[in-house]
Amino acid sequence: EELILTVGTPVECRGLGGMTNHLNGKIGDIRSWNDSTGCCEVHFEDGGLEPGFVKPENLRIVMELPEEK
Repeated sequence: EELILTVGTPVECRGLGGMTNHLNGKIGDIRSWNDSTGCCEVHFEDGGLEPGFVKPENLRIVMELPEEK
């Protein structure tokens, strides 16, 4: 079954290329949905990263978050 991405869902970026490939493996959470682009706005755990708009096919839901160090 297909999982539905909603605001607050923890996600990991996968399969990004080009100028956004540095986001692969980065974890964040969905904050909004942009109807015109069909992308989710993701805010990342890494405070040095700006929020980004990512297509749903490049997001994987994180079932278990890593423990904080």
